[in-house]
Amino acid sequence: MAEPTQAQIRENQIAWVEALRSGVYKQGKGVLHDQTVDEWCCLGVGANVLGADCGTQVRLIGGPFGERSVSNSLEGIGRALGLTWELQGELMQMNDISSLSFDDIADFLEATFRLADGTVGVTDAT
Repeated sequence: MAEPTQAQIRENQIAWVEALRSGVYKQGKGVLHDQTVDEWCCLGVGANVLGADCGTQVRLIGGPFGERSVSNSLEGIGRALGLTWELQGELMQMNDISSLSFDDIADFLEATFRLADGTVGVTDAT
């Protein structure tokens, strides 16, 4: 799979922020997408925007219950969204531990990626 260009990453980031603010996704915790109640983690919303299959209840690393399994697809999703592993962990904490709303997380992403000022805000996803 080819590495995404900075323009593609920026496009993905903008689509992700828009999806978080859309009201389409009900926020949940601990899994990318919990199909039983149709709830999403902020990273699951990003994965869904990219067309990744979030149909299984994939547990994420970290959180109050210690180490959990993690989806292998998160690495590719992280690259496509311009995320480092550290930033993915911070987003999991915001969603699952701090219980920040999707709007608050979208604000954080806009500031982190500098989406509002027209520059390409990409983190080192290696």
